[in-house]
Amino acid sequence: MPRVQEPPIAATPPARGAGLSREVLLAAGASVLVAAVAAIVVGGPMDELCLDDAYIHMAYARSLRLGEGLSYNPGDWELGTTSPLWVLLLAILPSLSVGWVKALGVLLHALGAGVVSLTAAELVVGTDPARTPHAPRIAALVAGALFALHPLLLHAATSGMEVPLVVLLSAGATLATLRGALPLAAALAALSVWARLESIVPITLLTLLVTEPAGRPRAWRLAPALGGIAGLALLALYCELAQGELLPNTVYLKARLDVVGGLAYLALRVLRHEGWLVTIAGAAIVGHFVSREARAGRASAAILAGSWAITLVAIAVTRRLDLGIQFYGERYFAIAAFLPPLLVGAALACAPRPASLALVPIGIFLALALPDTQRAARAEERDIRLLHTEPAEWVGANLAPDAVVLVEGAGAMRFYTPRTMTILDLVGLNDRLLAHTDGALWPCVWIARRPSHVAIPTELGPRMQEIFAMSLLERRDDPAYSQVLPASERSLFVLEVRGVSEAAVAQCSAALGP
Repeated sequence: MPRVQEPPIAATPPARGAGLSREVLLAAGASVLVAAVAAIVVGGPMDELCLDDAYIHMAYARSLRLGEGLSYNPGDWELGTTSPLWVLLLAILPSLSVGWVKALGVLLHALGAGVVSLTAAELVVGTDPARTPHAPRIAALVAGALFALHPLLLHAATSGMEVPLVVLLSAGATLATLRGALPLAAALAALSVWARLESIVPITLLTLLVTEPAGRPRAWRLAPALGGIAGLALLALYCELAQGELLPNTVYLKARLDVVGGLAYLALRVLRHEGWLVTIAGAAIVGHFVSREARAGRASAAILAGSWAITLVAIAVTRRLDLGIQFYGERYFAIAAFLPPLLVGAALACAPRPASLALVPIGIFLALALPDTQRAARAEERDIRLLHTEPAEWVGANLAPDAVVLVEGAGAMRFYTPRTMTILDLVGLNDRLLAHTDGALWPCVWIARRPSHVAIPTELGPRMQEIFAMSLLERRDDPAYSQVLPASERSLFVLEVRGVSEAAVAQCSAALGP
């Protein structure tokens, strides 16, 4: 009797979530621990933040806690933040204090490291079946450590800004997409946009990672993009109903097309934080990995690498950036900083063992960057203390409760002063008329708002003297203001407005008509 030949056994693709073995979970846990310790070390004392903008979020959170909605001054309903979800999260903290805000940042950074570890392992699970059994664990360890010690992410972790929240949500949406959990990916995508509007770029590109779901409509693969678009639509609807504009004031103030300047800032200020790129070895490993995966018909690595590059370029060419500005401008790019660590982790896990030597120069880079990041954070916190927090506390204690104060730097001044005071941002954070007015006409709006006092830094003194008659009430000095380069002496002046110059009134009358 002839022998029946059995058909060959087809290779079984790895199951979803196959990367979540006990070894991988332990690696993710180690990443969480390293991230928390590193953030605490860099974050330092829990009594000051390194950006005045962080106090803007805290001021909005206080409004929510007081039942005044998302308002800057009571009743104005002007949205001066593109991170309303961060404001909501701050509002439910046990105490709306610098210490609690910093602690929240540490927690979110640590959780982000864990999610990035799991995402790198999941990425490896979908690669060549010939990989070693320990590849997912290696990917998780490397990706988690690189994320945990990333200079820009560490700086942002205790800055009081929304960066660790949007990174956690974006990384979570990436993991959910890779695992095929598309409803979860869509929900996290929507939340990510509410955490930072610009995350719509990488979140939309996640759609390219979705394979055709069996038994589902073709439109199902658009879930991440649809989630991000839904989040953006809800934000736009809120802004339209609350203030008559589709986007927060800050978008109109900061948006500017500048290809040359933006790309220069990206190359010279942002990419210097990417140790895998600066040391070249990591870039070579990632390039080989992406190329190999693409040739094998697996596009996930290329999509993630492309998403990182596209997001950075999109942010760079659409913002007002100056090469002298350090962390204040660099933080915008941190929303995509979780992508390189998971790519490097996956690349090294799937590469021959000698490739692990690429970690040596990257490790040296991170070891050298850590104390520099810590020093920069301490210097910036000192700047905020001297020129924002202390002047704000003085204003709150010494000016009339109904004072109207025109300020440059509207965070601490609003947070530390009584709610009965009206705080007006010079460039229109809480004033949509200013946000949509040509800069040359700003003095006319300032005059119309009838400020009783002005709080301005050194460089704005001459311009204000052309508009208002003022007398000095208080002066605070910072001998080495480090928020911009080169660090130099800067002062903050609190002045009482005595009147408006006739020349300024005449110019506004001529410009605006009767």
